[in-house]
Amino acid sequence: MNETGQPVETEFVLRRLADPYPLVDWVPLFPAEYSPALWIGTTALAVLAGVVVTVFLYLRDARRIGLWAIPLTLLRVTVFALLGFAFLLPAFQKWETTEKRSRVLVILDVSPSMTQTSDEVSSVPSIKPKTRMQKLLDVLTDNQVGLVKKLLEKNPVYVYRFGSRLDDETQTFERDAAEWSKAEWDSWVNYDFKPWALRGVSPAGQDAVKKTAAWKGDAPGTPDWAVTWGKLTEGETIPADLSEDDKTALRDNRAKLDKRVDVARSIVLGTNVPDSLTSAVNREAANMVQGIVVFSDGRSNLGTDAAYRTLRERATQTKIPVFTVAVGEARENVSIGITDVQAPDRAPPDEQFKVVVEADGNGLADAEVDVRLNLFLPGRDPKKDQSDHELTAKLKFQGDTSPPHGTVDFVIDPDKLPDELTEPSKKIGKKRQLKQGAWSAVAKITRDKREVFPDPDHASPPRVIQVIDKPLRVLLFASAATREYQTIRTLLIREVQQNRAELSICLQNEGGRDGSAVQDVPPERLLSRFPTRLDTVGKPGDKPEEKYYNLNEYDLVIGFDPDWSELSADQVKNLQTWVDNLGGGLIYVAGPLNTYQLARADESGRLKPLLDIIPVLPDDIILLKTRPIPRTPRRLTLKPNPEYDVLKLDDDKPDDPVAGWESFFTGHDKYTPDPDQKKNVTPTRGIYSYYPVKQTKPGSSTLAELVDVKDTGEPDPKPWLVTAQPARGRTVFLGSGEIWRLRAFNLDFYDRFWVKLSRYAAANRDVKASRGRVLINKEFLSGAQVRVQARLLAPNGAPYETNAVSPKFVVSQLSADGTEVKKFGPFEMKARKSGIEFDGYYGGQVTADPTRFPPGDSKYRVTIDVPDSPGDTITGEFSVKKSDPELDNTRPDFAALELAAGTLEEVRGRIKDPAVYDRLKGTEHDPAKVKLAYRLAETEKIAAIPACIDNFSQTERYRGATDDIWDKPARLQLFGTDVKLLEFSAFGKDVKVGWMLLLAAAVLSLEWLGRKLLRLA
Repeated sequence: MNETGQPVETEFVLRRLADPYPLVDWVPLFPAEYSPALWIGTTALAVLAGVVVTVFLYLRDARRIGLWAIPLTLLRVTVFALLGFAFLLPAFQKWETTEKRSRVLVILDVSPSMTQTSDEVSSVPSIKPKTRMQKLLDVLTDNQVGLVKKLLEKNPVYVYRFGSRLDDETQTFERDAAEWSKAEWDSWVNYDFKPWALRGVSPAGQDAVKKTAAWKGDAPGTPDWAVTWGKLTEGETIPADLSEDDKTALRDNRAKLDKRVDVARSIVLGTNVPDSLTSAVNREAANMVQGIVVFSDGRSNLGTDAAYRTLRERATQTKIPVFTVAVGEARENVSIGITDVQAPDRAPPDEQFKVVVEADGNGLADAEVDVRLNLFLPGRDPKKDQSDHELTAKLKFQGDTSPPHGTVDFVIDPDKLPDELTEPSKKIGKKRQLKQGAWSAVAKITRDKREVFPDPDHASPPRVIQVIDKPLRVLLFASAATREYQTIRTLLIREVQQNRAELSICLQNEGGRDGSAVQDVPPERLLSRFPTRLDTVGKPGDKPEEKYYNLNEYDLVIGFDPDWSELSADQVKNLQTWVDNLGGGLIYVAGPLNTYQLARADESGRLKPLLDIIPVLPDDIILLKTRPIPRTPRRLTLKPNPEYDVLKLDDDKPDDPVAGWESFFTGHDKYTPDPDQKKNVTPTRGIYSYYPVKQTKPGSSTLAELVDVKDTGEPDPKPWLVTAQPARGRTVFLGSGEIWRLRAFNLDFYDRFWVKLSRYAAANRDVKASRGRVLINKEFLSGAQVRVQARLLAPNGAPYETNAVSPKFVVSQLSADGTEVKKFGPFEMKARKSGIEFDGYYGGQVTADPTRFPPGDSKYRVTIDVPDSPGDTITGEFSVKKSDPELDNTRPDFAALELAAGTLEEVRGRIKDPAVYDRLKGTEHDPAKVKLAYRLAETEKIAAIPACIDNFSQTERYRGATDDIWDKPARLQLFGTDVKLLEFSAFGKDVKVGWMLLLAAAVLSLEWLGRKLLRLA
């Protein structure tokens, strides 16, 4: 309590005077404050009455005894005086006097953002930059600033630590205390437990303990050391020659050590500035605190903004000024982060593909950086091996985003890579192709010189691309052998001959139904009807002629205006399931014969599943009043999508996403508008017709519009090539089957268009994942819930009935080379119904307990067995990152410290030196607007803080025990012996006769003896 004790004082009192007078309660004329006077007056009147009576009696007796009446009168009056005195209850009152002195609090932020973070940027590894705490201690121990010394001149100083909360243990500096060295401060703020363990031990005992092996010499007393030291035996930690007092102190410290370590560890888990300061204010509110000086970076990851209002209200209420000193530099936060590396999961070896690198650049708006893309051949480890090839490009951080973001594309072209990365291609027209296997790509950006980042480069995790030449399984589905159908069939037959495709055909004409049509495919691949089943497992006993009636045998269906009336509801539903769930691709080439069926389908009809997956809503061409097919060609307005390059016909022009089309339309390399509008819409070559649509669906992408001409001669664009991804698979709508016109101009252009479009549509088809897939985040924080979601489909590609299966997942820890180290589980999964119908999703979770899933470089694989398919599994991978919210954002929060600080108006009356006041006020005229918030570099203002602190003391007297004297037995000191008068035991009871009663009886007896001798009695 910061109190100084004083000797106990004793004073004589009359206790009766403290009692209320009986008449006070019912006689208004006698207020309570008159009670002492009334008691004295009443007692005096009573004694006076006795004296008057006594004098009257002895005046009468004086005729007989003469002057003897005077002493007898005095004896009787003495008795009345003694009784009156006893009635007033004489006693000795004890008073305890205490003096309370004011104090000052210094509160230090000891969270990791202070003790581990440095604001210095050093490119020399041998020079360790100073942490924020080290810079703070430099100021605290700076003799020129002299903050602590000046504060001690007026008040004792109590130093607190805080982090996630306020540490209740303080370090007290009395006014005459010696200042700490920087080493002592450093030991205290970093929770060195060695000084704490020696508390209460004599200097000689401390020296003896430090010589033990368990003390570990001059090594710091870290929490780990403290826990280990506390668990050792007394024989290892307490020397035998210590005094009993030292041994007792050490035992007591060791018993409390574990709890103290737990407190320290919990405090450095985070930062909570407002709640910690409010706790200090509440704790010290009654101790005449003259000021609180807070050193912190102000960055809280705990608590709320509302807590600052509570702090200010409490500080204002208790009249405690709060000074804040911000530690840390407010320089611009420059940091680079590679946010994503996008690449196809699978790529053909003979086609170029893109790798897109995205990055954020905090503090780097409109700046350009060099991005390097390192390529690793199959079998090479990006973590250990040098890259096999490196591509470079410039990335610009766009300043109109927050944070500034940039994107750069790398084109992996087999024809432009070194021969060591490629091999000769066996395909017609191709010179080189990529070596097949699992390639890895790692993006790197050099560290900015202003960044606080330890490594020379920022590097992305390896992005794996499977380069594999897998045949594309195609089903041509046509109502008739149109010219477009025939040309693409010819193309696909060539692809089959080169083992790049597998082709099946379903023709809805007589030759197709009876198998008599000659289509250059094996008989079992000439289907008489559209596939009737969807089975992802397959039946071992399937006959060859039945195998290809399973829709799961195909990656892509190309429909040429098919007659949808010949498909059953189950066949249409299977087609939707194959696209949505199994990633199948559908290219629908519209035509005037049957597409109108989709326009006439109702919302609940048989064809609704088909309408749900195609990217447009077709119109009814029969009911529409349409103009005849024009006799002149029409241009296509091309709208390339940067995510895929299906419109690029000429690969010799890498910078033009629609290269080749203008040469087809006009023979020119690029489109140049003609003043004659008619020539713009009617090129030399082009497309003649389109199928009308009501609208394109939301989320679809229109890649090409046919520029029709209105009756007024104005251009009238119509959707002609539209793509969509309704779920997992992709669908494409072609407004007419006229790409054969492109073939007549340039065979390579035609082949390239259909090959790219086919590969785009079938890109999401993955047979291994056809029975389901695992949905899981790539990274989890240690201690968080690892939530696993998986979609499991029945052999027909549809979801199971709810609760029909009970899937479970296991988690395997993987070593660096991918081998299994440990396995955990199985863990149950439950069906998750998100809508009216169950869509096949199951969910489960497990806690990322660091004892089971240690964070770091280890990868973890989730494995789920596929029901009804022994040995088949679906998997997903994730990693566990150590959670460290304290160090995620270490930028000083000056605004928060200003909220916590008081104002100059609060201490204005304390400042005696006008120069100090002017220095703190600055150019602001209103002191209520000047915050007591400073930066660590503002040492002049920090040195002026003691001038704003008062020195105050308060003396208080506390009533102690009351010792009555009228009823105490008389005691005498005779020759050093305490003689008790009339204090004895009788019949087993203590008998005490008070001295005043004894004196009154003696005086009265003396009077009666005199009267007896004088023959008056």
